[in-house]
Amino acid sequence: MTTRSLYAIAAKNGLVEHGNKDDPFHQIIYSVTGKTSVKDLTDLEMRLVEAEIYNRTNDNISGDKIRNQEAVPDMMSPAQQSLAWRLMYQIRWYDVKISDKTVGARLAGVVRKSLGITASDTDPLKWVNAENGNRLIETLKRYVKSAEKKYNRQQSKKL
Repeated sequence: MTTRSLYAIAAKNGLVEHGNKDDPFHQIIYSVTGKTSVKDLTDLEMRLVEAEIYNRTNDNISGDKIRNQEAVPDMMSPAQQSLAWRLMYQIRWYDVKISDKTVGARLAGVVRKSLGITASDTDPLKWVNAENGNRLIETLKRYVKSAEKKYNRQQSKKL
């Protein structure tokens, strides 16, 4: 993650005020890391700030798309899709090894592997029906638990 991408996420969520170093974005940075400058953040701190932005704004990259979407009969509901995306961001937060793949690409990989459904990186949930959506969510929950355990083991080794 770069400072530019972190600024972009914060700006998308309306947290950046140009020229104001006490805007909501910088307040989040300070509350999470105790630092006042974005350029002083480590990669892990940037990911923590990103996660906090998503937690506080209750949004994700495809959040606007999901909220404005009408429910399609027999397909994943907007609520299911939103939960799937939130779980993917939790998995990303717990990553021990930082992946260069986007969250969408990773979600598409999970859809392909766990459901056998061809999925695109830009809209990985497009062809997932409600029943498979429930299976996907349960799979993602297991992935979150596994990622959390790995993360905690890694953190305990550092101590």
